Amino acid sequence: MDRLDPIARANRIGALVCGYPFDLEHPRSFNEKISWLKFHYRDPLWERVADKLECKRFLEEIGLGKYVVPVYGAWDSVDEIDLESLPDEFVLKTTHDCGSVFLCKKGETDFGSVLEKLRKSMGRRYSEEQRNGEWVYDNIVPRVYAEKLLHPHPSFGDLVDYKFSCADGRVLFGIECIGRLHDLRNNLFDENLRPIAGMKSKLPSRR
Repeated sequence: MDRLDPIARANRIGALVCGYPFDLEHPRSFNEKISWLKFHYRDPLWERVADKLECKRFLEEIGLGKYVVPVYGAWDSVDEIDLESLPDEFVLKTTHDCGSVFLCKKGETDFGSVLEKLRKSMGRRYSEEQRNGEWVYDNIVPRVYAEKLLHPHPSFGDLVDYKFSCADGRVLFGIECIGRLHDLRNNLFDENLRPIAGMKSKLPSRR
């Protein structure tokens, strides 16, 4: 599948995940239209908010700064990171790819290993490597930054991640992600926070 062009690859993945082959030349379903937008709709704002640091700045500009996780520092090179200036615990991330997230605690974290992984991440061209056609990542300047490490409320035992899908200025549905680091569970809910049954959170097994 990796040898396919991005659109053909998306069609095949659609068949695996959704149970029907995608037709991005004539999109009809919600999933097909989202995939079509990924390849064909070009909005400079998408490119900006795909950059993890620029997204924070954008949220501050529109008055949502109180929801932004504080940043301790940002660097153009891994070798510029000043660990001594950082608190006892923090998160290191890159701005331009997916998955380069490291929870750090002084006295426990192997920083030699973390910094080496970050160097490899800084050399990645995410869209090209993934062959997924996600153009928003192509021009992001790779940087590494440190932000505050969030802790869950004692009553929950883990951080809960909420994602909202919106169109025309209103919420269509949301996803509640629980147990991301251990046993991921996804709960789907509508605009009134009522549960929606029947969500698939994993690929179907092959026979």
